Amino acid sequence: MSKITNLPQYPSRILKADVKNLGIVAYDVDNGYPQRMVTLVNACSTAKSAINKLSSFTIGRGFKDVDFYKAYINDKRLTCDKLLRRLSADKSMFRGFAIHVNWNALYQVESVNYVPFEYCRVGDEEMNPGKICVSPLWFVVDSVKRKKITPEDIEAIDRYNPDPAVIEEQVNAAGGWDNYKGQVYWHSDDFESYPLSSIDPVVESVIAEIESDKTTTNNLKNNFQLKTIWVEKGKFEDEREREEHTAEIQKFIGSEGNPVAVVESTDPEGNDIPQLMPFTSALNDKLFEYTDTKVRQKIYRSFEQDGALHSDTRTISFNKDNITSAYTMYNNITQPVRDVFEEVFKEIFTRFKEPINKTDDYTIIPLDDMTAFLNGNTQNAPTNI
Repeated sequence: MSKITNLPQYPSRILKADVKNLGIVAYDVDNGYPQRMVTLVNACSTAKSAINKLSSFTIGRGFKDVDFYKAYINDKRLTCDKLLRRLSADKSMFRGFAIHVNWNALYQVESVNYVPFEYCRVGDEEMNPGKICVSPLWFVVDSVKRKKITPEDIEAIDRYNPDPAVIEEQVNAAGGWDNYKGQVYWHSDDFESYPLSSIDPVVESVIAEIESDKTTTNNLKNNFQLKTIWVEKGKFEDEREREEHTAEIQKFIGSEGNPVAVVESTDPEGNDIPQLMPFTSALNDKLFEYTDTKVRQKIYRSFEQDGALHSDTRTISFNKDNITSAYTMYNNITQPVRDVFEEVFKEIFTRFKEPINKTDDYTIIPLDDMTAFLNGNTQNAPTNI
């Protein structure tokens, strides 16, 4: 007889909901999941470093075909190489990316543009089926409150489909080529679902590092000094009296003395005597150091990154062999990511209005020459580390 194991239940990281008035499927209940992830990463140096390292290895040394990676792909002088850098940054952060594709009347790709992934939402089946809705205002907070987005702030654009019959149908629905907005190639590592961010499995560790940094900063502001407590007999009439009394005591101790905290004593037997008492912080620096190291290692591990990639001497013995080995291993780990971009660029640019990759080689060169770089030979050294 089989045994049923009761596993703990955890809520989904992303809760989907249709936003009827905007015609989209919300990216979590507040529709601000990617924006929240950006805020967390920007406040966490380890997560930022890990994402940048993943992006750097994805870009490698660029496309093998030099003419292709230098080619302009729109009137803003965006090149294939610059597009790869932007898409790699998004995929490393969000595990998704988006590309805007304009077609001409010959059903050729006229131009290609980068679309920030956090601007994109999937259209719902009622108002915007088969579309990607684009806006920079999904989750914008001003100094007072969150700004309200309206349908006028959103561009609903057809999803990528190179079939000429589909493009013609979309053009007709838009009222002609002059009104046609093109298509968006929207990629998610979680397929048709909104992707979880690359930091999602360790988001608690990211938050822990942020909070630890705040505590360290507060300690620095206080110069790691012991605080002095003034025990006052009886109670203050109001907060203003407390503040004035505290200022007087601090003035008496002097500006170079320890910061003072004032507390009230209410001994029922009336034995309380005003007095100064030293206060020793219970914070343990060694415990903080242990926790910070553990958090950092957990984030590295989530990205499958060796500490050597970050010159982290607390986790590895720092030498040339370790670095070379770490680069070789991470090149292998990130090869499937480069494969994705090679496939996508080939899919789009084989349909470009003019031959843009005459070799038909969309290979991205990995960072594979660390030994030469470490020995000081920078002639063929990687350019994106």
